[in-house]
Amino acid sequence: MGTKNHEINFIQEGTTISGTLSATKPCRIDGEVTGELACEDKVAIGPSGRFDGIISAREIVIEGEVKGIVFGKDRIVLLSTAKVAGTVLTASLIVQEGATFNGTCHMGEIQLLTQTFETLKKSETNTISLAHEQASPTGS
Repeated sequence: MGTKNHEINFIQEGTTISGTLSATKPCRIDGEVTGELACEDKVAIGPSGRFDGIISAREIVIEGEVKGIVFGKDRIVLLSTAKVAGTVLTASLIVQEGATFNGTCHMGEIQLLTQTFETLKKSETNTISLAHEQASPTGS
């Protein structure tokens, strides 16, 4: 049985969001998101979608552009228009002809992938915090 449209979190084209998002229902991004998204279900990045940051979900399907850390517990699908740069962690990776992926891929048992993801996430979060601190005016 499929998911009804009213049970999907949509970020429409023309919308820009920055921050930390969490969802229990499926998500579809056709706009731009910078930050972190943790979803217990499926995440779809549409052809106009742009994501820069950290995504974790049960399944991730990408048609647009993603930069950062992508953790698909069950699988990640890169459709022909996908452009991915960064680190991918998943049990199963499907890449259609035409998709581009530049980065590192980790595949294996979910426990090891989860540990690797948490380590990478912590490192990425520390790097982002340091960059924000260095960019902030010191007031001196």
